[in-house]
Amino acid sequence: MMARFQIALKALELGGHTPVVRGLLWMQGEQDSKRQESAASYAANLKYLRDRVVSDLGLQELPLVFGQVLPYSEAKPRFVARDVIRAQMAAADQGSGAPESIKRARMVSTDGFGLHADTVHYNADGQWQLGVSMACAMQELRQMKR
Repeated sequence: MMARFQIALKALELGGHTPVVRGLLWMQGEQDSKRQESAASYAANLKYLRDRVVSDLGLQELPLVFGQVLPYSEAKPRFVARDVIRAQMAAADQGSGAPESIKRARMVSTDGFGLHADTVHYNADGQWQLGVSMACAMQELRQMKR
């Protein structure tokens, strides 16, 4: 992921632009809800991801906005740890007060977003809702005092 991201930044530079990374949007988690171990350590792994991006890009800090995995407790059997990962994601939000909270990180609840019939992928309306919610959350984080 980082290699591709750095290639994209380099392409912008070669095109005469000066890219500035101001935040990280992250939407993932369904795969991590397949295993209890990865679900139970999701907050720590999310913090590691953000810290690694900061380090790899030589940044001082980086606000992080991430979407919560879908809420279906009647999920397909392969998503056995969905409730665990959702709890970890909620705890990772900077406002949670939990030990797992990550400074300058905000979780976007995806409850009620439009989905395809597979209950795993967003339809066009759900994608729009996700994008708007993430943009608003990032704007809030960027306006906060460090």
